[in-house]
Amino acid sequence: MAVPIILIVALIAGIISIIMALYFRYLVLKEDPGNEKMQEVAGYIEEGAKTYIKIQYKILGIFVLGLFLIILLVLPSQINPGTFNWEQAVAYLIGAVGSMLAGWLGMYVGVKANT
Repeated sequence: MAVPIILIVALIAGIISIIMALYFRYLVLKEDPGNEKMQEVAGYIEEGAKTYIKIQYKILGIFVLGLFLIILLVLPSQINPGTFNWEQAVAYLIGAVGSMLAGWLGMYVGVKANT
């Protein structure tokens, strides 16, 4: 079975994106954190951001779990009619977790840019 070219392009683009994200993270984290007052303010920003994302992800987690169960139990399977739709449910869950991870990493680097 031949691998579609779009899958290869998507994989290469994903790898390049991860490498670039790590490089930009390195650039941000190597900068001087500033004086004591700047670090104190940055600490408050970091604390607020962590609290915000914790509350947001708690609510989002409930929503993602609910939609996962709806996809799994209610929508019919396209591959094996009459069975659970685990393929699409797992794909949705992986996408949701990946999106949440990207949001958390973006918040982390954004907060560290303040120090």
